[in-house]
Amino acid sequence: MTQRKQMKRLAAPKGMKILRKAGIWTVRTHAGPHTAKNAVPLLVLVRDYLKLTDTARETRKIIKAEQVLVDGRPITDVQFSVGFMDIVTIPASKKSYRILFDEKGRIVANETSEKSNFKLCRIEKIMQTKHGVQLTMHDGRNIITKEKLGTGDVLKIEVPTQKILEHYPLKEGSVAYIIAGKHAGETVKISGIIPGTITRRKQIQFKIGERDVTTPHDYVFVVGKDKPAISLK
Repeated sequence: MTQRKQMKRLAAPKGMKILRKAGIWTVRTHAGPHTAKNAVPLLVLVRDYLKLTDTARETRKIIKAEQVLVDGRPITDVQFSVGFMDIVTIPASKKSYRILFDEKGRIVANETSEKSNFKLCRIEKIMQTKHGVQLTMHDGRNIITKEKLGTGDVLKIEVPTQKILEHYPLKEGSVAYIIAGKHAGETVKISGIIPGTITRRKQIQFKIGERDVTTPHDYVFVVGKDKPAISLK
């Protein structure tokens, strides 16, 4: 059974920042590097977020003509899932956008003046192979390395080559960006890490003003050592 290409706007994931009553239908994301609830289809991003086109037909022409790059690669699939930390570049306008979350946990596209040839990726899984250590990143990519790294650490990588440029460990003192929960969109400094148990996930501690806050480790995305390595606004 083939997946439908569209869905009702009212049923779209909460993270998709679109006008729910502007019409009946919108595009559905294909299975891809990001989960459906944390991604937007490329067509929706170009038309509804970046406002580069007015109609779906016009947007399809631009995408099919390879005029939109995601992480340095031309993407021609209008349903391609674009998600957190992806870099979307429009060569014709020489503009780049980084995908982030706002304070309500919704996906936003922030224009950036930084170089568009790198992105941050969080390590979700580590596996030993005969070629070295295989890292599975939050955006679905796999990287083979000889370096000793930990789950939850973040790598600054060059795209599309996947060359590792820097390593930001998940540890006390690191700067992190909260990607879910009631503190989504906040930039914080990690003050402590509480190990997980059989019944509870690992917790990360930080301060919001003078208040101590604890949140699950998968809500935390390290973005630098002493300060953010990228613009988050």
